[in-house]
Amino acid sequence: MSFSLLKESSDSLLYKFSSLETCSPGTLQEIAKILAEEGVLGPVLGNRGSGLVSCAKSGMSKDFKKSDHTTNDFKGVESRKNMHHSNDSNYTGLAKQIVNCSLLSFKIVRENSSKLNIKQLGVCKAHANIINRLIDLEMISMALEELISLRFWAKSSKQNKLRINEKNKAIREIVSWLISIESPVDSLEEDVVNFILGFQLMALRFASRHQDMTVDESLLNSFKSRFGPIAFFRRLNQLNSKLGKNHANLLYRVVLKLCSSHFSYISFQLQLCTIECLDEENIRNNDNIMDGILRIIIHLSKMNDSLVSYSFCKEAVEGFLNSSCSGMLSRTAFINLVFYMSFYAEQIRNYGDVLNWNLPLINKFGQNDIISISLTFHNAFFELSGLLSIENGGYLETAKENLSKLLSMDEDIHNASEEELIKLVKSLDRLRRSCISTIDNCTSHSQFCRSCLEIMLEFVRKYRVDNIGEKECFKVLGFNILTSIISFVKADLTRSSDKVSHLIHLLGISLEFAKSVNDISAIISISNVFWNYGITLHQNGDNAIDPVQRSILALENINFSSLDMDHYIGRYELLIKYYCFKAMDILFKSGIISQIATECNSALLSDVFKEHRHVPRIITSIIQNAILGECWSERCLLRYLNIYERGPLLEWQLQVVLGLQYKYDISKQLYILQNDLMDIYNENFPVRRTRVLLQIYQCLENITSNMNDVFERLFRKSISDLMDNNLLQDIGFESYRYNYIALSRSFLALKLFLNQEQWQDDMKAAFKIWKMLFDDIEHSKTQKTLGMCIDNQLNLLCHFEMLTDFFLVKGLPLNRLAVLKLRLRLCLLCPELRGPGELTRIYAMLGLQYLYLGYTGKAGMIFATAQNYNQKMSLDIKNLVEFEIAYIEYLSTVGCASSSWNSFLKVAKIVNGNFQIWNTGMQLSSDQRIEWYSLVASGSFVYALIMLEKGAIFDAFHYVENSYRLYKRIIKNAVKYFNKDISLLNKENTASICNDNCKKLAFFELGRSHWKILNNFISCLLLLAKLYEIQGSVLDSEYFYSQALDVAENINSYLATATVLVMLGNLYVKIGKFEKGQENFDKAKYFFSQIENIKESVSLLFGQASLQSRQKLLCLELESYLLAEKLLKELMSPEFIIKLDEIAMENVVTGIETMTLSSTSNLVDGKKSSFNKLSTQCECIVLSRLKGKIMISKGYNFALQGKIIDGKKFLKESVFIECDMDDLIIHRLYQSKVCFLEAELLLQNDPIYGVLQDSVISVPNIYMHRASDKSVTNKTKTRLDVSKSSLNGSRGRILSLLEETKKNIIEIFNEALNYGQSTLVRQLAQMMASATILQSALYIPGDNNQIRSIVPSYFLEISKMISFQRERAFLQKNTKLVNNENQDFQWPLILEEFQDNISLDNKIISSELFSELFFCDISQFQHEFIDKIPHSWTILTMSVGESKNDLYITRLQRQLSPLVLRLPLNRSNSRDADQDTLTYDNVFNELNEIIFRSNETAQTAKNISTSAHKVVWWKERQELDAKLKQLLINVEHCWLGGFKGIFFQSNINQGSFVKFKNSVNKIIAKHLFSRKIIRKNKNAVTFEIESRLLELFVKLDLNDSKIDEYLEDLIYFILDIFQFHGETVAYDEIDIDQMVVDFQEAISNYNKESSVLLEKEQQHLILVLDKSIQSFPWESLPCLRKLSISRVPSLYCIYDRLNSDKFDTYQKVNRNNGCYVLNPSSDLINTQNNFEILLKNLEGWEGIVGREPDEPELQSFLTSFEIFLYFGHGGGEQYIRKNTVKRLPRCAVSFLMGCSSGLLKDMGDFEPIGMAISYLLAGCPALVANLWDVTDKDIDRFSTSVLKHWGLIPNDLKNQGQTVPKIGNSLVDAISFSRDQCVLKYLNGAAPVIYGIPIYLE
Repeated sequence: MSFSLLKESSDSLLYKFSSLETCSPGTLQEIAKILAEEGVLGPVLGNRGSGLVSCAKSGMSKDFKKSDHTTNDFKGVESRKNMHHSNDSNYTGLAKQIVNCSLLSFKIVRENSSKLNIKQLGVCKAHANIINRLIDLEMISMALEELISLRFWAKSSKQNKLRINEKNKAIREIVSWLISIESPVDSLEEDVVNFILGFQLMALRFASRHQDMTVDESLLNSFKSRFGPIAFFRRLNQLNSKLGKNHANLLYRVVLKLCSSHFSYISFQLQLCTIECLDEENIRNNDNIMDGILRIIIHLSKMNDSLVSYSFCKEAVEGFLNSSCSGMLSRTAFINLVFYMSFYAEQIRNYGDVLNWNLPLINKFGQNDIISISLTFHNAFFELSGLLSIENGGYLETAKENLSKLLSMDEDIHNASEEELIKLVKSLDRLRRSCISTIDNCTSHSQFCRSCLEIMLEFVRKYRVDNIGEKECFKVLGFNILTSIISFVKADLTRSSDKVSHLIHLLGISLEFAKSVNDISAIISISNVFWNYGITLHQNGDNAIDPVQRSILALENINFSSLDMDHYIGRYELLIKYYCFKAMDILFKSGIISQIATECNSALLSDVFKEHRHVPRIITSIIQNAILGECWSERCLLRYLNIYERGPLLEWQLQVVLGLQYKYDISKQLYILQNDLMDIYNENFPVRRTRVLLQIYQCLENITSNMNDVFERLFRKSISDLMDNNLLQDIGFESYRYNYIALSRSFLALKLFLNQEQWQDDMKAAFKIWKMLFDDIEHSKTQKTLGMCIDNQLNLLCHFEMLTDFFLVKGLPLNRLAVLKLRLRLCLLCPELRGPGELTRIYAMLGLQYLYLGYTGKAGMIFATAQNYNQKMSLDIKNLVEFEIAYIEYLSTVGCASSSWNSFLKVAKIVNGNFQIWNTGMQLSSDQRIEWYSLVASGSFVYALIMLEKGAIFDAFHYVENSYRLYKRIIKNAVKYFNKDISLLNKENTASICNDNCKKLAFFELGRSHWKILNNFISCLLLLAKLYEIQGSVLDSEYFYSQALDVAENINSYLATATVLVMLGNLYVKIGKFEKGQENFDKAKYFFSQIENIKESVSLLFGQASLQSRQKLLCLELESYLLAEKLLKELMSPEFIIKLDEIAMENVVTGIETMTLSSTSNLVDGKKSSFNKLSTQCECIVLSRLKGKIMISKGYNFALQGKIIDGKKFLKESVFIECDMDDLIIHRLYQSKVCFLEAELLLQNDPIYGVLQDSVISVPNIYMHRASDKSVTNKTKTRLDVSKSSLNGSRGRILSLLEETKKNIIEIFNEALNYGQSTLVRQLAQMMASATILQSALYIPGDNNQIRSIVPSYFLEISKMISFQRERAFLQKNTKLVNNENQDFQWPLILEEFQDNISLDNKIISSELFSELFFCDISQFQHEFIDKIPHSWTILTMSVGESKNDLYITRLQRQLSPLVLRLPLNRSNSRDADQDTLTYDNVFNELNEIIFRSNETAQTAKNISTSAHKVVWWKERQELDAKLKQLLINVEHCWLGGFKGIFFQSNINQGSFVKFKNSVNKIIAKHLFSRKIIRKNKNAVTFEIESRLLELFVKLDLNDSKIDEYLEDLIYFILDIFQFHGETVAYDEIDIDQMVVDFQEAISNYNKESSVLLEKEQQHLILVLDKSIQSFPWESLPCLRKLSISRVPSLYCIYDRLNSDKFDTYQKVNRNNGCYVLNPSSDLINTQNNFEILLKNLEGWEGIVGREPDEPELQSFLTSFEIFLYFGHGGGEQYIRKNTVKRLPRCAVSFLMGCSSGLLKDMGDFEPIGMAISYLLAGCPALVANLWDVTDKDIDRFSTSVLKHWGLIPNDLKNQGQTVPKIGNSLVDAISFSRDQCVLKYLNGAAPVIYGIPIYLE
């Protein structure tokens, strides 16, 4: 290639690159050719890494190979958003090609410029263009490299080189270096200066684009240096002023861009320097030239170092202002600069400089300039604010003069710019604020400020009509001035009386201005000022008509949609109240009343008032005040109206009067209005007369009987006229007559219902009419609308709402179903009635109604329809929440716990997102509060249902109680429904009272909103009662059932009353009060006879059957089940369910009883094929559960009658029926009972095991071992093996049944702990224990799965502790709740922002289940409890079986497995028919008789006066004492017999006992043949008797008179063990008498060889007594009377103490920290005399003597002291409630020495109750109390002895042969020592017992 061609190509490329015209692949090839001519052009070196040159040889060649050899050019440049901003040089697309080509070419050209004959400056300019393009393309990092490259190449001296690769070089340093080009500026030519200045500008452009660039002083110095841009600009300006001007403008823009993100003093200086470079034309014509500087001023004024920066800025600006440039600034720019500096000075509180900055403006523009005037307002503001010193004052008068001057400066103001007007307005507003502040503070300038504000008002009034008045700033100023004027006038009116007229005039002017600018808020405020002034005048006794009238007139012609009605109506109310005629004059003169009356003759009153909605409120207020002031007249609003206009106004008066019926007697007004309206609306107006009669119908109960008769005639005449179509003058209302007929007949039906007359026909007729109307509209071909048939659809909707609630509360669900469907159709036909969520609300009620009836399928379909509707509509939040709550209730009822939880989370999110203010408990209006309370109460209720479903009883309790409290608040604050004089039922004669004397509810209750609330309240009470029943708190459960009954009776709800009566009756049955239960069932029967037969009727039959079951009336019980099943079958039949819709319209009012299903056969045949399709709507989960309960109970009934197979059949069938967890628990319980019954029947019929039920069983009873010789392989078949094989049949079947019994229980037991009632848990545990014990007796050595004693003992303890533990846990849980007074009002679940979803299982786990609160499970029972029992303690738990035939005793000792005994109470009789039996009933009947007679005699002791009577009294008492003693002896002998040693401590000499066991083995081998066979077989599995059972022998006293019988008892027990474990025992062949002799000899030898072991610790016995035997004085049995013995009702009491942090085996209390209550009733004089001095001498004690304590005093005593003594009547429950005691955080050791203070009242299936339980729940360590009534002298002796033996008072008594331990006697020891101090050692001495553990004195 020739050099000329190369040069030409290069020139062409330079041109293209400099213009960035194109860079195609062809161009790249041209460059490649140039590169290929290495001989022509020099090599390309990649040094210094400039651009992409270094990749020329490596990367570029590859790119060229890949490029397409086409001629297509890439045109344009990619958008900047696609460019890379990183330091990476790998750019893509067209930009990559351009950059590569350009930079590569410049490298070539630069290195070969001499060969190409190209000027170096030209190359630099082209390079500079490329760099500018790189900056434009945001290729910042590459631009920097090329800038440095160009800088090096242009100026290559070594001293100017910068090592840019050093990391410590900041970008600002590089830029400073780039713009400082050391050259001889003054000698450079124009082209060079132009290029260098362009390069410097380019570097600054780059800096403005670089994100890391900062502006610092080094940059400023470089900028202003002699080699910086300023220097080169000045040189260029000298050489070419035009070119210099262009560069100056460019420099200004670049610097402005650079400083736009750097707010510092340096930026400030840079911009000022740049502005100085501009020419006058550019400065003068640019108002915004200072904007960048102004922004920096604003920013600097907000900085922490603003004071330092200010001084620099001040110096710079002052220098600038003194320069020639300041004179070039435009007016706007100059004003802005000075204004902003003044603002800066104000921000740093340099008010002197503020004035100094204002001075240049005033001097420059003169005193009369707008800006100067604005500045005087600023100065006045500072002076008023006290910010200026005295020498700087004097601006106030100037400001006032300038304010006046503004009123005459029309031309100046109109010619002022927008910005200057804004400054003027802002300065005025600032002065206004200062004036208001000054007036409020009442300073010396107050009057000046008032004058200023008045002038300002004149200013805005003057210019409001001009263009200036339309400006937003002016409008704001006008609003603010009005507000200020109103503010100070309002204050001045209350202070001064001499300026009132001026102030009123000023308000008038202000009102005129406010109306002219349509300032509604100002108008209302002015009206309020007039109003308040009128109130003040009125209160001072002055005439207030003028200001009140002004207040009213001020609000005329205002759009009422933007006006709070109270602002308007309130004005009238004062006039109405005190100037009634004046108010009416104003109203009538307005002409509105006459207009309304005229319009009502052709339109409905409601429609007319829509256009004048304020008028009805005013009329209402007038009438209310007239009635209240007893000046009411029916003509008080009608004197200006003619007779034809009066009807509508009288109707409105009637509505107002009816609204006052709850507060006042309106009978007079009602009578007058009725007469007047009947005169106007005579027979010629039947429709309007009916309309009036319907209105007054509501309060007939408050009207005289004469009026009732008149009304009845008129009403029936109107109905007759309507039905006959005799409309006359009302012919225009013909289309409405059917609706009025239906309304009239429905009202008449309700009246008849309350009078207990035939009502069904009228109600059915009304339903048919409405159905006909709706059908006609739906199927009309003439586009008939609802408005053509019903004049007031809203009124009809309200009527349906009233009927809905009425039928709800009266218990007519099928009628309610019909009304709900009519209500739904009405809303569908009239969409405008729906409102926000009306359809959703109806769907929810309809779904719940089906649910309550038991038809879950139909309910589900309704809810599904509603959900589809909700998704399409935008619903009101409240209605949506209410619907979701109803849906959650449905889901919970059908058992969908997870779905109900997810729905509740959804509701929680809605509530938390929309009701934050309500949820935080802030102040609400009364209506809002009730609305919110109702919502939260409903939410808490369904939340409790969810928690109950999952077993979280604590949460269920907490939230249902919350719901209960909220409903009580609502009822208390908003609903007055309680009428305690109403007695719905008379216990003596239920039927006659209900028919004759049952008081009807006042008819005004129709439509009241509280009906729904009361119904919900009843549901809440019933759930609360159920939860307490589950917990086992029977009194609380009874209380809430009774509360529900009170509410139901007071609202006269038949269904609710009957439902509660059934539930309360069931509770009484469980308690054992059968008579009260039957009484409740009888009452319920009456109410059910008055309403429709629904599922509640089935519940009644089921409850009746439960009672009959308890009474052992099995046949009658079965009959009740069959009746219930028959009724259920009718209710659940598909025919009936499908026909529900027709029933609801046609036959609903007659109830199910009148509907014969046989008549529906045709319907069944016609729709039989569709039943499968309708399976969903035929679903009846609720009814199915009821059916399942009946089948379960019926199956158990058959089993009890001996029909085991039939019983099992029904139980098996019930498995396939829908059931909830409670039903499942009952099912498994009855299954286990039936299996156990079958096992017992097999046992009775078995020749060997037939006696097992009458034999003692122990667990454990044997221990097994195998002979050591294992070499023998040929086993000899033993007699034992023969026995086992012969027993496999019956024994195997019995064991299988017992195993099935256990399996049924185990599968459900954990759920029962969570969900089940305590009574069910108790039965399950008892059954499990019984089956396990019986099973253990049947196992033969070698069998697998031998029974461990831990199993029966564990379940026996659960049966006793479940109720106590649940209540204890509940109380502890309650104490942990946060004490938040707003907690009741908060939504049940408050979600945090991050809690989008919460697992139900996680929530349940965090809430604690009942089962998890049990102290340990069966695997931990030994380790976590038994092994923690102190060594010196023995715990004996005692209970009787369900049949009351067996006594279960479990012995628990540390490090030993439990020993369980089952003692048949009649076992002696089973061995010897001649022996007397002592059954459970015998013992407790006799005990109760003794106690009853004892209590009687104890109470009559104070009435005995003669000695003869005393003798008789003492004789009876002594006889009772002897009887009780003998009863105790008999119980010990017959029940315990030889097993009484289980009560004694294990004080065994082990060496002697080994010999004794050997002797026993020999005795058994001697008398038992099977033992001999087994002993010969060395390889046989053998067993021996459990050692602890043999200990029972050596614990017997050989000197006991009944030792032979006791030994015989034990011997038979031992023989039975061998017999039941597979060894043949021939009882008839055994010489029992000889065995007795042998055992006596063995025991005697043991006693001789064993020495008496001294106990290292004091031994103590704790009895854990079952509810059935707790009333017996076990501690006074002869064998136990001298022992240290206490009792507890539950093992949990001991566990609670053992796990206390302060537990000690020898727990001590401080003897000097006690309190007492002595003779609080003042009638125990002897007791007071015995103890007063002793107690008062106790150091550190406090007490109450001879007066009644109040509850807080006793609370303090029990919680603050360690010992509490009570000597009074009873247990003190008359002074402190049981519920109060059990909720105490702690409780002292207590003595309750009153009669029956320790009595635990039997509650049937539930645990007994009494004051002692409350003390133990509160954590009382020990409680001394009496089981029955005692006489004062004996119990005083006992108490004195106890206190002395305990060591509390000096002891002068002997210790009765007992050695006092070093530690002292425990309280338990003291009691055992003191029983014999009583004269009647058993009648009084056996009564005191101690609940708890041993307590010692410190």
